Amino acid sequence: MNTLSFFRRELRKLDDDVQGIAYVEYVTLLAGVSIGALGAVIALGPPLLGLYRMTKAVLLCPLP
Repeated sequence: MNTLSFFRRELRKLDDDVQGIAYVEYVTLLAGVSIGALGAVIALGPPLLGLYRMTKAVLLCPLP
């Protein structure tokens, strides 16, 4: 019985605790921003790499 009452007290403390809610919101926001940044890198990475290679080829080509 002692263990059961301990768990009940802990559950009441968790029910009254509101600090964790903000933490979950920040983690969710951070995950969303990270997924958005990953999408931008995937979408813009290949075109930017192609532009880099073209610029490098133009700059390194010998002058006639």
